[in-house]
Amino acid sequence: MRVHDTPVDQVNHRVRVAALRRERMRSRLLEAGLTVLGQAEDAAAVIDEVIRPAEVSRGTFYNYFDNADDLMRSVADEAGTELMAVTTPIVLSSDDPADRVSTGIRSWISLVEKYPTLASFFRRAGLYILANERVRSDLPRDLVLGMEADRFTVTELEIAFVLVAGTVLAAINTMAVGPAPKAYGSKLAERVLMSLGVDATEARSISRAKITKPKLRQDSLIVRSQLVAT
Repeated sequence: MRVHDTPVDQVNHRVRVAALRRERMRSRLLEAGLTVLGQAEDAAAVIDEVIRPAEVSRGTFYNYFDNADDLMRSVADEAGTELMAVTTPIVLSSDDPADRVSTGIRSWISLVEKYPTLASFFRRAGLYILANERVRSDLPRDLVLGMEADRFTVTELEIAFVLVAGTVLAAINTMAVGPAPKAYGSKLAERVLMSLGVDATEARSISRAKITKPKLRQDSLIVRSQLVAT
């Protein structure tokens, strides 16, 4: 004998279905945003370019985001969180703050090389990604450790943060407009470590040490957007 759902169960089911539908719709807009926002040339037409691949109406777009900038901030935060989620465990596998900074740089560069849509998006939204909570906590953590252990000669955290993050953003911008030099991540990490005060010979050794390659989940925003782009 089948037991029928109670009215409360039916209401809860409808709420869950509606929530899942909203989440799927928002995900489609984020995917399109990551692909389109880095390429769009006409700022006035950005929303139209986003809703076309997402296959939603302009009205639906405004149910989720106030404007194109709001979408860009949301995509940047999601992408930044995904990047940190896969790179942080690799970074934390070392106790040496210099090694951690190097590994973080090399990991981000390798992911941008693998997922080219990131490079174009970073050109437009790089500063938004740097505002991500994980980025603003994890990188300073390792910089402070390096300064406290006298691994770095830079003594001001904000200066050290800019040296690392600014270099990475500039490098990704280069990747968006043309081919990057061979072993780009390692070369960048070496120079950043030197700018922080690490001896040149040691910086070279650290930046060329073998590291685990970061791997994104197949259901991540970044991977999904790359599939859409191709």
